[in-house]
Amino acid sequence: MKESKIKTSTAERYKLIASRISKGRILDIGCGYGDLRKFLTDNVEFYGVDKNPRGTKIKKVDVSEEKLPFKDEFFDYVVAAEILEHLGNPGNFLKEARRVLRKNGKLIVTVPNAYNFYHLVRAFFNKYSNTWEHVCIYDKRSIISLLRMYGFGVREAFPVFFKIPKGERNCKFLEKRFPALCSYILVVGEK
Repeated sequence: MKESKIKTSTAERYKLIASRISKGRILDIGCGYGDLRKFLTDNVEFYGVDKNPRGTKIKKVDVSEEKLPFKDEFFDYVVAAEILEHLGNPGNFLKEARRVLRKNGKLIVTVPNAYNFYHLVRAFFNKYSNTWEHVCIYDKRSIISLLRMYGFGVREAFPVFFKIPKGERNCKFLEKRFPALCSYILVVGEK
């Protein structure tokens, strides 16, 4: 399997996600190489799907249009890190995530924050571009509403990582002082 190089900001998100996963089966949506598994404990059974899989043992699925190729109530966790903003039809994915999650299973989602400081500064200097092909943008309220609309109870929802433009590093001091301007929003939903 080809190894991918994990950016520092991605590794920080994966560590935060992994800290919410104890044991059981996990499905990583849009997993690419499956890098999240490097941050999980040995008592987690990892599964991955991606529209363009780049690793071994990762199934090819377009979650905005297709059904997930797993039995009902098969997973303890479904993770969608930086995925929802790319989906023209997030409803299909959320219905499928709910279907494959066990009772009390957790959906862990991260999305870019619509009001994050990094993008606001880039937009101010006319340097912002939608190079990531985002079709939706979310703030804390809208991502919570979306998950509730599809039957998830929201256990946690908070902004994380205050990225500063120089080197895209996280500034923990600013993260604590200005959470509304953080780069991402982490939400943990429960079936």
